[in-house]
Amino acid sequence: MNLAYAPQKTLSLMIASEVFHEIPMYKNYGHYPDNTSFGNFSVSYEKDLAEIISENKFLYTNHTSSVPPAPEKLEQIAGFGNSTIVKYEGEGTYFLDRVETVDAFVASSDTLQSVQLHVWTQGFRPEALNMNKVKGYHYQITIPGDKIKAGMIRYHIVVKQKDLRFNQ
Repeated sequence: MNLAYAPQKTLSLMIASEVFHEIPMYKNYGHYPDNTSFGNFSVSYEKDLAEIISENKFLYTNHTSSVPPAPEKLEQIAGFGNSTIVKYEGEGTYFLDRVETVDAFVASSDTLQSVQLHVWTQGFRPEALNMNKVKGYHYQITIPGDKIKAGMIRYHIVVKQKDLRFNQ
């Protein structure tokens, strides 16, 4: 399937994959037109629309007026056209995933002073956020919601060693 030339079909395959993973095999939902909604899924031939609406996913193949039960809990949005969550004037598919945590595994025999996530939120300088040590070599941070803007997130991880001086 080609996302550039068949974006709605690509989305319908994503939704079909979710159906295969969530709906029990041979589950009977009746006959058409009574079976257009099943589980978290619905299809509409008239609207050229297939969608999944769950607490954490909202995927749709065409303009939709459906409302997710808890928009603030959505972790994945993918669609074509407009919805109650996304207004899109383009001609393609969009994918929006919630980025909340960043994990880093820093394997070093040296004593570390800090592990930081440098995030470009605006402008030319990154903002440094201290990562928390989970255990062992594992560091983690939850990016504050106000630091996440539309588009891509640009970041890198900086590791500072204890007692390391560059001006001697």
